[in-house]
Amino acid sequence: MTVDHTIRYRYRDMDGDELAVRRSIEGESMVYLAASDGGVVLPPEELPKLVASLYRATGQEPPIILPRPGAAQIRSILSPPDGDEIRVTAWVEGSMVVLASTPGGRVHPHGARLRAAAIVAAADLAENAPGPEQVAAMAKVIDDITERRPPMRDSLAAYCPMGCGRTLFVADGGFITCSYVHCPRPTAVADLLEDRETEHIVRFGLETFTVRHPLRERLDESLMDCALHDHVKGLAGPPIRPGQYRARARTDGQGWTWEPLPDPQHIEGVATDE
Repeated sequence: MTVDHTIRYRYRDMDGDELAVRRSIEGESMVYLAASDGGVVLPPEELPKLVASLYRATGQEPPIILPRPGAAQIRSILSPPDGDEIRVTAWVEGSMVVLASTPGGRVHPHGARLRAAAIVAAADLAENAPGPEQVAAMAKVIDDITERRPPMRDSLAAYCPMGCGRTLFVADGGFITCSYVHCPRPTAVADLLEDRETEHIVRFGLETFTVRHPLRERLDESLMDCALHDHVKGLAGPPIRPGQYRARARTDGQGWTWEPLPDPQHIEGVATDE
């Protein structure tokens, strides 16, 4: 039997690379694709022709390939202006497609294909839409989540310290919370404000020191000119044995007092100013 080697499809891209489709010499149900070295750049509008040629190369009629309109185009395609064409209307209600048409009339081949594609697209939308039982189940889940969620009060004219922006609000119990769902620590402000410490905490090593400044020093750039940090940095060595201390400025202005605090961490290595 002689195999028909007629080229069923040929496309050449802007670089001159070519793609060709014909029947294979291996058998009439086989397809042979020939492409230039490096491949061929095929635009989307060529895909239906390519698919059709693959079927024809095996002696089969290709499937009907229709352009897929968007959801907003379905009604306009199926409800054309008044004329002698048949009027078909389709819309989606839940998981069903509602069809309505006027009897009789004529339609051009291109218009018929457009209407068929629109009906299929509407069917896909309906098939993917949740049914009444799914909607009811989702509504129940949403209601349950709403009931468990702490009620939100007024939003605050303040910014989340984790970088989320102006997302703070007062949640149930009076805790300041970030509303951004991806905030790495929504309770950061509340946690900071729960700390009752108002003095400097200093940790001395053998040759190093670390200072935790009170929050008030963030006001008016006071942290940039911390007197305690400058005092300790100017010393020849630790003014007291290694450990953790609460530092208070002496009332007479002659240095600082050091109140020992529990320090569960072993003091070694290099510490830096916080």
